Amino acid sequence: TYSGANVQIFTRNNIADYQKVNVKYVGVGYYTLTFVHSNMLLDVSNGKTADHTNVWQCRENGADAQKWIIREAGNGYYYLISKCNDKYLTVAGGKTSNCTNIEVNALNSSNAQKFKFNKIERNTISSIDTTKYPGYKEKIEALMDAHPNWNFELLYTGLSLDEVVSGEAKVHSRNLVPSD
Repeated sequence: TYSGANVQIFTRNNIADYQKVNVKYVGVGYYTLTFVHSNMLLDVSNGKTADHTNVWQCRENGADAQKWIIREAGNGYYYLISKCNDKYLTVAGGKTSNCTNIEVNALNSSNAQKFKFNKIERNTISSIDTTKYPGYKEKIEALMDAHPNWNFELLYTGLSLDEVVSGEAKVHSRNLVPSD
């Protein structure tokens, strides 16, 4: 979780925050990739320009070493190209074993330079009527951001909060929220 920690590949683990990144468009064709577990950005080590330059996570500093072009490579894969040196994110030596280092190199079009993004679905909250439920959307978004591994499902019961609370209080064995 520290700034300067190395970036490596590892067998996919669907629940591990250290394997999740938030991709954010920052304008003029560039993106940042922020690691969920540390809130730090993918960064070219010291902004170097040579092949085999290491990448790591680093606190956000606005440097070009933290900005990436995402370009289609075909078949659902993408190249990630550093703004600071026009080098391509690469799995070192094209290896597939755990703890293999990630670095940047000139384009070689190998599979070692092709990455796939898997979107983690979050239940949409855009359907919340903010005039009817002021402040709910923001609070739910904050809760979702604080707990990215939780699954949220919005239930519209057609009941007012007063009805729900008074109904729950009347019969202790009755619960209006399903348990499955």
